[in-house]
Amino acid sequence: MWQSNCRVTRTSQGSGGEHRGRWHAWGNIDQGVTLAEAYTAGGEVPMVTLRWEKERAGAAERELRRAEAEHKRCELEASEAEIVSRLEVLKHELEAKRAELHLLRVQQEAQEERWESQQKGLGALRGVDKEAGNDPSKHG
Repeated sequence: MWQSNCRVTRTSQGSGGEHRGRWHAWGNIDQGVTLAEAYTAGGEVPMVTLRWEKERAGAAERELRRAEAEHKRCELEASEAEIVSRLEVLKHELEAKRAELHLLRVQQEAQEERWESQQKGLGALRGVDKEAGNDPSKHG
């Protein structure tokens, strides 16, 4: 019954009072109003003290959650930065491979042109051989 009727007040007596500036719980009981230390009211913790403790615990919990969220945010931002960095490296590697592929294609085209030119040159020489009567296909 004490806790359900409990209220808390801060005393502000005149100078020199031993209760000055201290928190006290007061509540209605059958014999009237009673004043007790807020933290030792008959060995029970008054409701308001429980509320304060709950509020402090809630604030501590919120602060813990904020710190956890901040830590997670930092981890994610670091991961993001690492991925962006790796992506840049991969972009450069891709550009290098594309340039290498382009060079290979140009070299292949040049080689094909050389081979074709050599074949034409051999064909022309064979034409000279045919005119001179030295056709290698007839000797075989």
